[in-house]
Order: sequence, then C-alpha cells, then structure tokens
Amino acid sequence: MYLFVYGTLKKDFSNHHLIRNTRFIGEDKTRDNYCMIDMGYFPAILERDGTTPISGETYLADEKLLEVVDEFEGKWFYRKQIRLESGKRAYAYFLSPEAIKKEYPLISDGNWKR
Repeated sequence: MYLFVYGTLKKDFSNHHLIRNTRFIGEDKTRDNYCMIDMGYFPAILERDGTTPISGETYLADEKLLEVVDEFEGKWFYRKQIRLESGKRAYAYFLSPEAIKKEYPLISDGNWKR
C-alpha cells in the first residue's frame, strides 16, 4: 500500500522524520481535485469544493507506518484512500469538517511550499 503526503511529512519539511525510513516512491498528484488550505504551520486538504489536484510525495506504507501517522495526525484528520495521477491508490489525510473553526487561505495551485 502507499501513503501520499502533501505537507510537513514531505522531504525537507519539519515532520519528515516520522517517515524517513520509508521507501520513497516519487512525486505525484491526486487524480481528483480537492481543496487545499493553509492553516499556518501546515496545510490541510478537504474533500469538498475541489479546486485543483494536490501535489505531494508517495511512499511505500505498511500498517505500522499508518498507525504512526494516524497518531501524528490526531483526531482532526482522517485517512482515506485516493487515486493518484500515476494510477496508484494511496492513503491521504483529510481535515475533518468539524476541525474548521474559521476561514483559512486557499492554496490555489494545490502545492504547499513552506
């Protein structure tokens, strides 16, 4: 199975250490459009109001890794399987609607670069 990351878990970002020992497959984009918002220190994607494919990285994942990332993402994010432009199916993390307490800036190109 695969894990698709688009924020602080990417290479050279603050939380990559959580997945650094995982096999990097490559850069990819989501096949479907989603809404990416900038929450300050990290981005989030929403299933609703899809505006653009999301850019990120794909990693080989096992259950143990997914448990680590589930714990990291906490109660405000949920994991869902998506399709990527490469044809792979991967897990990605979406922000739960109840976690949205205010308006956040849209990342219109779907590529978080902080």
